This record gives sequence, C-alpha cells and structure tokens, in this order.
Amino acid sequence: MSSSNSPTTAQNNKRSQDESSSPLSPTTTTTTAAAAISSSSSAPAPKRSKTSHTTALESHHASCRDTSCTGCTTGELEITFTAGAGPAKANGSNSNPSAADLYRMALEERDDPQPVADASAKNAAARDNNDDEADHADPEARRKVVARLFEMAIEKFEAETTIPVTKGAPPVPTKASADLAQKFVFASCLLDFGVYFPLPDYIARAADLYSECVAFLEGDAGKAFQDSWGASAAQFALGRATMEMLRARHETLAAEDAEPAEDTKEETKAETVEAEMAEVARRAIDKGLTSVQSDSEAFVLQCITSARLFRDYAVLQRQRYARGHTESTKSFVTSFATSLAYLSRAESAYPSSISTDMDALSIRGACLFYTAQQATADVVHDEDAPKNTTDVQKAIKDLQDAQACLRKAIQLAEDKAKKSADAKDDGTTAVPPPPASDAEGVVQNLHLLGQALLLGSSIEEDETRTVELYEDAVSCLRKAFELDPDNEEVEDQLVQMGILDEEDNSDDNASEDLGSQDSDVSEDEEEDEA
Repeated sequence: MSSSNSPTTAQNNKRSQDESSSPLSPTTTTTTAAAAISSSSSAPAPKRSKTSHTTALESHHASCRDTSCTGCTTGELEITFTAGAGPAKANGSNSNPSAADLYRMALEERDDPQPVADASAKNAAARDNNDDEADHADPEARRKVVARLFEMAIEKFEAETTIPVTKGAPPVPTKASADLAQKFVFASCLLDFGVYFPLPDYIARAADLYSECVAFLEGDAGKAFQDSWGASAAQFALGRATMEMLRARHETLAAEDAEPAEDTKEETKAETVEAEMAEVARRAIDKGLTSVQSDSEAFVLQCITSARLFRDYAVLQRQRYARGHTESTKSFVTSFATSLAYLSRAESAYPSSISTDMDALSIRGACLFYTAQQATADVVHDEDAPKNTTDVQKAIKDLQDAQACLRKAIQLAEDKAKKSADAKDDGTTAVPPPPASDAEGVVQNLHLLGQALLLGSSIEEDETRTVELYEDAVSCLRKAFELDPDNEEVEDQLVQMGILDEEDNSDDNASEDLGSQDSDVSEDEEEDEA
C-alpha cells in the first residue's frame, strides 16, 4: 500500500492559468500600470490578424531550459496586425501595437479558455486554408505564437523604456509615476514569459525590476505615488518573482537528475541561500497583504495565491529530498506551514473565504497530507513505533482534515461542472463551461485523496476501518485514472498496488491506437470521395 511520488503534473499544467487569474499575477496587478502606458491614445488596441510560417525549421529559443520542449524558436513566424474598430491614431493607423498591447495579446493567446486540440478541427481548418485557425488548434503552433508575441513585446519594451533586459544590468532611475508604471509592466512581461517557457534569466531580471519599483515606492521620492498607484502590487509581484526563481531552480535540478554530491557543503550553502530568498518573498507578500487588509476580495485572493506559491515550492523541495539530497525535512515542512498560514490568515479575517473556495481547499488538503505523511513516516515503517504520541495524534488529525478538504474540493468542482452541463442542456448561456484546469484539479485531488486514504489505512488499528479506507483509496485512484488515462503517476500507483494489470492496460492502449488509425483512414476516404 505504498504511495507513489506526489502528483505534480496537473499542478504544472494548471499553474499559469491559476496565477493569471489572481491579483498576485501581473495579469491583474498591472491593470493600472498598463493604463498609464497606453493613456496617450484613445484608439483601441490592434488585433493579431494572421500568422504565417516562413520556414519549417524547429529549434530551441536561446534561453529555453525546458527539456521536454520539441521546438520553440519563434523565428519562423510572421505575425501581422489589423486595426481595431474606432478612431485611428494621428498617423492614420492603429495597427502598430505598443509594448503593452503586445503583452496583452500574448496573455490573451496564452490564457484562451477554449483552445481546440481536436484533430478533426485541425484538419477542417487546414482544408479551409485557414492558417490562423489551424495554428490555434495546434498546441505547438499556438505555443510558438505566444512566444513570438512575448518576444515582440519585450523588444518593444526595451525600445520604449530604454531598460535593458540583461540580468544584473545597472538600475534605471525612476523619476515619475509613468517611469514606475513602465518598469512594472516590463517586469511583468518578463516574468510571465519566463514562467511560460521557462526562462530563468527573464524571471531573475523581473525580480530585479520589481525590487527597483519597491525601493522607489518605499523611498522619500516614491511616497507621493503610493496612494495613487499603490505599493502593494510591486510587493506582491516581487514575492511571486522570487518564488518563481526558486521553482525554476528546483525544476532545473530535477531535469538534470544529478546524483547527490559527496561533498554536502555546496548543497548546504545553496539551501541557506534558498531559505533567504523564501524569506524575502514572504516579507514582500506580507507587506502587500497589510496594504490590502481592508479589501476582503483582494486580501483573500492574495492569501490563496501566496499559499499556492509556497505549496508548489514545498512539493519540489520534498521531491529533491526524496531523491537523496541533503536538504533537511525541515525545509519543505516549513514551506508547507507557510502555505497553511496564509490560508489561515484569510479565514481568520473572512471566515467563509476558504471553506467555499475549490483552489484553497485543494491547497490546504495537499499541505496537510504531505505534512502528516512526513510526521507519520516512522509509524508507517516501524510497527513497534508508538502511535499515541502528541505529534502522531496531531498528524492523524491533519490527515483526516486533509481528506475532508480534498473531498469538498472535488465535490465543488463536480457541482460546478454539473451546473454548466445543466445550463447547456436547457439552452441557456448564463453559466460558462468550467475551464480545463478544473478537470485537471479533480484528477489531482482524487490522486491525493487516494494517497491520503492509503496512509490512513496503514496507521489505522481497527481492521474493519483499515479495509474501508483501502477500498475507498482504490475507488479514488480508479476514478482518477478513468478521468485521465494518460496520467502515468496514477497508472504506476495502480500497477504497484496490483489493481491495474500493466499488460492488460498496454493492450487497451493498443486497441485505442488502432481505433484512432481506423478513424483517420475513414476521414481520408471521406475527403477522397468529396
């Protein structure tokens, strides 16, 4: 009944959508700054019209560190823009986008809630010679479009602000609110692009620029802008950028999959530096929270997003520890505790804010589970270890709370999907369809709940209750696999438990592949007849 490694795939896929919907993300915190940049013109923002491929070459962007990427260079794309409706600019055209326009378009393309991944849709677009729709339907092509828009935005930001993109470049003086806004939005663009690929150098440069914004706002010269522009956005952004730097470091280390070093001094030093960076992020976020304490919606959303950042970081710390590196258990336990503390702050200020929020419940459930798992490790592996200690009893209570949180998060997601489906059946459009990230979250929570139930069954002394917990765990894992048959973590765990026969599953996959090939042949025959 051993549990597998933590289910982080869905977390990573869901990350950019979650962060872009929160005030801690530049998507929302830069609204004021973006308006300041574009306020000189009353013309509507230009729109992306079409993309064309000038070569078939596929290679990596110079800064790309994603080992799973199969090609992300943007040089083969040519993007043209059309003027939006409304009055033209003084030069007679509003189809020449500003840096802020390009950044906005990159975010919209990245976060489009309805990407079409169905093969038939791609084929239909290709038959109609609609390159733009075909690109939108192809995830790889769409990724390149997003990358190119980000690159164009960064090039234009450099030209408009004279701020170099090079990491570690000397600070550019901030003299007015317009300078502050431009620097902030430029940093946000670098951060979003850096997280999207990932590009660690861009994330680090964003953190530098956010630090400059914070330093200006906290100085004498910046006091005049604090009330009108607000220092909280810069504080939150600095916190997020710092945590993303830590995430990028751990993901790079995981990709390298290096063996633990015999000389632990370097790893211990790196761990100390990480702890200092996490403390910088925590202090910045706490200052921002103080500024928005009176705004219930902003305060709760900031707390939830901060909790998510520390939860994700803790999971990566835990994985590195599990691979045999010297990082102490205290590091990731501390990060999980920080995450839980942010949720408690929101709940203390606004009591019902967490119990009805699907994301917050998912985060709390994960943190409680991993914390309980660490605290009960001795009991699980040693039958003679005492179970009546204060720490173990607290861990058992945390485990039960984790199960309750995850169950409620799953129920909220299912209720939301049912409400959307009922509205669709009634012919109404009042309820939008739930995003794909909700379905990913359900699978992730089912996987975690299954592991939490397995852990409970391994420390439960009542034999009847042990069987019930185990059967409930199997049910959760089976459901997760039914919802996402491509989830290797869930599949591996079911195989290890003897619930899923690996050979039978391979046969099922082969049958699906044959069915897909038959479907493709039928489509080709229909095209020939046409």
